[in-house]
Amino acid sequence: MVGLTQMLLGEEQTLMHKSDYLNPKELAQRINVPVNTIYFWISRGEIPFTKMGKHIRFSLPEVMEFFKQKTQENSRTKEKNGRQTSLQMPEFKL
Repeated sequence: MVGLTQMLLGEEQTLMHKSDYLNPKELAQRINVPVNTIYFWISRGEIPFTKMGKHIRFSLPEVMEFFKQKTQENSRTKEKNGRQTSLQMPEFKL
């Protein structure tokens, strides 16, 4: 969905519609992991999320970028000392 655009203090900003965000269950389905894994990552601060009131939401582009960066970091770490961390790039369903 295309974001709404408004002028604010002379700068153009894009406002995200609530349908541009995924809840934990939707994200789990998209990246093919159990929903409990999503909550585990949230509790450890390992995945970017937004609180909308009492609800947790994820921006899919932000999550994809996050995993891309983590995968690159993990590759460098593995090359450096021969071990791998637990957080890896999941397979996304678009």
